[in-house]
Amino acid sequence: MARASVAAVGPAAAQTVSGVDLDVREVADLATARELVRSGDVDAAILPDAGGIRVLGMSSTPTEVVQALSTAAPVELLEPGAVGHGAQQLVIMVLRWCSS
Repeated sequence: MARASVAAVGPAAAQTVSGVDLDVREVADLATARELVRSGDVDAAILPDAGGIRVLGMSSTPTEVVQALSTAAPVELLEPGAVGHGAQQLVIMVLRWCSS
């Protein structure tokens, strides 16, 4: 499957997404990025924002782009259980049903 493509507005936005699993095309300004999104040449645009970056999509959230930009924090469990939460809920439901 092809990687999602984005237009990164300016070198700062391009630097922010370097190393991310996206096809990045650096553009000079917002107008160019908007036109590339509207024409379908890219899936989304990455814009510099006060908090870092902002994603510009056409008519819905470009999920593949957002997922590529998101990083999941590593999880450490102090007391990992042998039974997952879903299975625990099922056991509770069955016990309640049997006791009624």
